[in-house]
Amino acid sequence: MAVFYGNMYGSMLCLALVALDRYIALVHPFSAKTLRSRRISLYMTAAVWTVVLIAMIPLLVSQQTYFLDELQITTCHDALPEEEQENYFLPYFATLFTICFLLPLAIVLFCHGAVLRTLLAEGKRYSHAVWVTVLVLVVFIVCLLPSNILLLLTYIDSSLDGDGEDLYVPYMVSLAVSTFNSCIDPFIFYFVSMEFRDKACGVLCCCSNSEDTSSSPSNKVSYCSSTTGQRSKITMLTKSSQCETSVIA
Repeated sequence: MAVFYGNMYGSMLCLALVALDRYIALVHPFSAKTLRSRRISLYMTAAVWTVVLIAMIPLLVSQQTYFLDELQITTCHDALPEEEQENYFLPYFATLFTICFLLPLAIVLFCHGAVLRTLLAEGKRYSHAVWVTVLVLVVFIVCLLPSNILLLLTYIDSSLDGDGEDLYVPYMVSLAVSTFNSCIDPFIFYFVSMEFRDKACGVLCCCSNSEDTSSSPSNKVSYCSSTTGQRSKITMLTKSSQCETSVIA
C-alpha cells in the first residue's frame, strides 16, 4: 500500500514541479538561468522522494492485514477496525489529499494557465502547450481525482456509522483507473522535454536499426553518421547564434 500510494502522490508532485519548471522557463525567462540548473533539478527530485517517503511512513508502520473469522480470509487494507479508520486513516488520507493532491493541482492549474496566457499574449504557437496541459489535466481529473474523493468518502462513511460497502466497488474501479497515470506520464515528459524526446527517438532508432543489421549493415553506419553530423551542425549553429547574440548585446 505504501508503494502504491507513494507512486500515485509522487507522480502528482513530479507533474507539479514539471509545470513549475515550464512556468519559470516561459513566463520568467530571466530567472530561468539560475533556477533551471541541473543542481536545482536534483534538489527538487530529492525533495519529492523525501516528501513521499515521509508521507508513507504511517502506512509502513501500521497494520494492514487482518484475518476475518466469519469469512475465513485475510484482507489487506480492505477491512480495518472502525476506531483505527476514524482516528488514524481518515485524518491521514485527508492530509494526503490536501497536501499531495490539491496543492499540486493548484500549482498545475496556475502554472499552465500562466504559460498559455504568456504564449497567447506574445502571439506564439501554443498548440504544444495545450497538448501538455490537456494530458496533465487528464491525469489529475480523470485518473486521480475520483479515487482520492471516493477514498475519503469511504472513510467518512465508515466514521458515520456506515459500513462503506456502497462505495467499495466504485472505489476499487477508480483505484484501477488511477493506475493509468503511469501510462500517461511518459507522454507528458515526451512533450515537455526535448532531451527526453531525443533519447526516446535514439532508443527507438537503435532498436529499428538493430533489426535491420543483417540485411543492410551499411545503412546503419550511414544513418548514425548522418545523425551525428546533423547533431553536430545543430550544436555549431546554436553556439554560433549564441555568440552572435552576445556580440549584438
